[in-house]
Amino acid sequence: MIALDLHLHTFLIIYSIILLLMYIYKKKHRQIFHPYYYILILYVLLLFKITICPITYVREEYRNIFSHENVLSLSIQLIPLKTFFNTIESKTWILQIVGNLLLFAPLPILSSIRENTTCNPKKIFTIGLIISVSIEIIQFLIDIIGHFPTHVTDIDDVIFNSLGIVLGIFLSKLMKQFGILKKLHTILITERK
Repeated sequence: MIALDLHLHTFLIIYSIILLLMYIYKKKHRQIFHPYYYILILYVLLLFKITICPITYVREEYRNIFSHENVLSLSIQLIPLKTFFNTIESKTWILQIVGNLLLFAPLPILSSIRENTTCNPKKIFTIGLIISVSIEIIQFLIDIIGHFPTHVTDIDDVIFNSLGIVLGIFLSKLMKQFGILKKLHTILITERK
């Protein structure tokens, strides 16, 4: 079995390489990369680390452990809130809900900071929903191609990720109301003289 994961040191190396490439690009093309973009790249890498990794591949000689049907049945859950209700007794539902809410709440906030105004709720919700569904499809494909049930493609994840987007939209509106959005835009994006 081969597993690819972004451990902390690997994650930091990849992030550093991306920052270095951005710096080289910035110097070559005389462009400015504001701190906002470093935060955005960190968010995207964390999203990848949390949702996609580890990527597992089982070698041919070990594939008889999990049949194709086993991998399919262990990798997909399409009944809404089934995982949530199954985990209530074990208290892991808190991690399930909070994790999925927090995973997608930054998306509308980062978009609002970039635009210096609250994002279009329909547009950002649609983008977030597409990203969430895409992640679930990728997780499913990783399990099928790798012949090992590493992830569960779960409709609950899409539901709670969507609620996270709604939470982020609400928080970005609060941030605008209290002037926090404008301050963050000034700090993270506005060019300094």
